[in-house]
Amino acid sequence: MLVPLLCLAVAGLIVACVRMLPARTGAADLGWLGDSASAGVAEDYRYPGGDGREYVYLGGYDGYAWAHLARKLLETGSVCDQVVDGVCMDRTGLAPDGRSVRYPRSVHVRAIAALHRALAWLSPGRPLLASAFLVPVLVAVLAVVPAFAIGFRLTGVFGGCVAALLSGLHPVLLLRSFGADNDIWNFFFPAMLAWLAIEAILARSRLTATVLAAVAGLLVGPYALTWNGWPFAWSIVVAGLAVNAVLVLAADRFGRPDRYVRPRDALATLAAFVVAAGVATTLAGASVDYLDATEVLFDSPFFASVAFAEGGARLGWPDNYAAVGELRALSLPQVATWIGGPVYLLVAWMGVVLMLVPSRAWAPYHFAVFLSGVALFRLLFALPDHSPLPMVAALSLPLVAAVVLYAADAREGARRRASVSIVVWFLASLYLGLGAIRFLLLLVLPFAVAVAVAADRLLGLAASFDRRSDGRRCGVLAIATGLVLCAVMFAPLRSGVVRAQAYRPEMNRAWDEVLSQVRDGSAADSIVTTWWPAGYFASYFSRRRVSADGGVLHSGAPYWLARAMMSEDERQTVGFLRMLHCGSLARRDLGDFGQTFGQLGRFGLSPLEILHLIERVAIEDAATAERSYAEQGIPSGFIVNLMEASHCRVPESYLVLSSRNRQDRSWQEMAVWDLAAKTGAAERATSLARVRATNWGSCAGDGESRECSVPWRRVAGLDLRLDRPVQSRLRGGNDWGPPDLVLRAGAEGVEMLRGGDDGAGWSVLYDSTARRAAIGPTSTVRSTYSQLTLLDGRYSRFFEKVGEATAAGNRISAWRVRWDRAGGSR
Repeated sequence: MLVPLLCLAVAGLIVACVRMLPARTGAADLGWLGDSASAGVAEDYRYPGGDGREYVYLGGYDGYAWAHLARKLLETGSVCDQVVDGVCMDRTGLAPDGRSVRYPRSVHVRAIAALHRALAWLSPGRPLLASAFLVPVLVAVLAVVPAFAIGFRLTGVFGGCVAALLSGLHPVLLLRSFGADNDIWNFFFPAMLAWLAIEAILARSRLTATVLAAVAGLLVGPYALTWNGWPFAWSIVVAGLAVNAVLVLAADRFGRPDRYVRPRDALATLAAFVVAAGVATTLAGASVDYLDATEVLFDSPFFASVAFAEGGARLGWPDNYAAVGELRALSLPQVATWIGGPVYLLVAWMGVVLMLVPSRAWAPYHFAVFLSGVALFRLLFALPDHSPLPMVAALSLPLVAAVVLYAADAREGARRRASVSIVVWFLASLYLGLGAIRFLLLLVLPFAVAVAVAADRLLGLAASFDRRSDGRRCGVLAIATGLVLCAVMFAPLRSGVVRAQAYRPEMNRAWDEVLSQVRDGSAADSIVTTWWPAGYFASYFSRRRVSADGGVLHSGAPYWLARAMMSEDERQTVGFLRMLHCGSLARRDLGDFGQTFGQLGRFGLSPLEILHLIERVAIEDAATAERSYAEQGIPSGFIVNLMEASHCRVPESYLVLSSRNRQDRSWQEMAVWDLAAKTGAAERATSLARVRATNWGSCAGDGESRECSVPWRRVAGLDLRLDRPVQSRLRGGNDWGPPDLVLRAGAEGVEMLRGGDDGAGWSVLYDSTARRAAIGPTSTVRSTYSQLTLLDGRYSRFFEKVGEATAAGNRISAWRVRWDRAGGSR
């Protein structure tokens, strides 16, 4: 027993050390940045704590949402700003109305708060973000226990070590759980449930099996408080225990009963888990009803794409979730690339098949199952992309055959029955992983266990050959095989270490400085707007309400915010922001245009007419907008509601922009989306696909000709003719054609010079005062976003810059909306 414990301790220590690498990154260590140009770059990702030490910002975006809730819990004793009709509300997000807190009793939030209390007592002044960073580290170390235990129970010590290290240091897990996001619990809880279910199947008494299954069921309660996708793990355990009961019954029926387990014992184990899970989730007050768990699981927008509106005169809204890279669908070869490579996925698949057949003395049908399973996998891997369900169904065929053959050969019955949960887990998570990148996290542990099984079988095969050799060579082949396997395992483990060293937060010192300036110089009821992923940064560091963040993808806020940033008319930008800050437009759950505008259909207006009305009144002052409503035949009593939705008295508002948004196509594509055609405008969408918006490049030359550098690797430079824009050309391997427009910014304003007429889709912004140029899609170059970020708001009437900072090549600027100049409020 000492050896397994020692291996477990070493695996946990290695996982902890690797996960702590980002927190130990020094200012002089630039390997993790991939840039050795400046020894001060790393400082852009560090911040000082109240205890006199420096810390690295959290990675990603979502960690700041959990840190925000944990801070609220520490300061007020609750994550709720207000409870309305039993719903916990967070007034910070989706301003001004706020939104419900999805996980008001999250284990993750409470873990962050509890750990911070303890660490702050030991080290006063320690920042909350530093404590939040440690929670995934500690949970990952704890998750080593079930990972090692599963591998150990199905193989041995070597397999346990492989499963623990390969899963704990897997790049997908590290990518999804660095920082303070709650995804680490989606690894820990399923691992615990699978381990306890396997132990229950392997137990030799009904009482032990029932108790273990009941404990597993009780763990579903806290898991349900942490993630609404808990039915995934619950379904896997139920399926595993149900198949276990069927196999026990089949073996008993065909005269090969297990000496320790009877059918009634297996059924009691299944019942214990189901009942305990039902009680636990009910007591926990899970948002997903226990009886509807499986149905809700597959109806969730996180497990299926959000459908566009279809039919009739309805508008086709863009899919906000399509802007989330982690929800992108994958092919089987792409899954292999993410999970470790084609070879490793094939080895894992071989391990999956090997779990369901005896470890030795195969009959011909065992060889048939194994070889057909490997051949089928190789065939599906080589075929063009298919939908996930048929592919996973095809892969299930050899596994079903292996289960059916159990009745003919029940050797190693307990081990083979216990493997069913891992096999089901592998197939289910592969199905979800094919549908969205984020669910590859659920594939990590079954992948690692399957590789461990394959490695253990190879070692066993080598040992069997050694036993047939003379005494002097006994064990040599097994040792050599073990060394080879360790070398093979080194590659995925090294990739995990590289991932830890390459940790690069999205957050940096510039965001911190600018949002702190907004916090210090704004009223307490102010609203901060930024492109939605960075909304969590804004709410945490500015301590102000935000109109968009990662929790508003179900709403219309991303679309209208993208329209505001892309608009070439500042008045429309301000108008859309005003409507968002008045609480209209964003809440698509109350109708396509929110509760107020959504009711215009009863006055005879079609959705397209409502859209055009909103676009028109956005640029109008209050008096003109009131007349526009009246011209549509809308009753005067309802016009009062419309004016409150579009021209209310807005609190102090700020727009925070990042220079990196120029390379982010998600908002640019959303801004040109044609709601009527249910697609992006063709010519603009094409230009967005071909041309990337760039930063400034310097220009040289005399007269009306300029040779400009363009900071884009696909283009060698720009030959700019200000007198004849149609003769301007991008130098490079592609024939881009002449620009649509050349915008020349001078001391007095922006002059628009006409370019080509062939719709090349790209344009130039030339700053004559600084002799520099930037290129990009025509719609982006002309946008308010470009006017503020590239021309520094030089000609802006409605935005006043109140803060700016640059770090890690990212320029962040904050702009106060001048409502007094907009003249839009009633």
